Amino acid sequence: MRGESNLSRTHTLMRRWVRRLRIRGSERGSTLAEFGLSFALLFSILFGIVDFGRALYAYDAISDAARIGTRYAIVRGASSGDPATAATIEWFVQNNCCAGLNPNSIIVNTAWNPNNSAGSTVTVQVSYTLTFMLPFLPTWSVPMSASSQMMISQ
Repeated sequence: MRGESNLSRTHTLMRRWVRRLRIRGSERGSTLAEFGLSFALLFSILFGIVDFGRALYAYDAISDAARIGTRYAIVRGASSGDPATAATIEWFVQNNCCAGLNPNSIIVNTAWNPNNSAGSTVTVQVSYTLTFMLPFLPTWSVPMSASSQMMISQ
């Protein structure tokens, strides 16, 4: 009798041990699935933060480019030795002002009121379209524009 009770006790302990292994084994799969979902959510938030920072940088860059383009135009009026034209202002802004942005995507519009002479005003408007890089979502584009207006000094 005593042998049977030890055997049955051992059998009971083995069944409990196997049952615990089964529970732990099934938890491993659910942990992996939860990690996968959390990982995707975490990286989507991380890419969103990076894209938001890129958008702020792009807007600041085009705002600064509009101001610098206007400054370039006001010191090169019609009475200066090298007067500014819409093409030279566009070239200057695209090649000197917007580091980190695609220069071919920068659109520069210049207008003089009434003309390119001292005392007149010049307005430079800079436009740029930013494309977000968020994975798993369709590509989004945000058009941005900034303008600056100053009086021509020369």
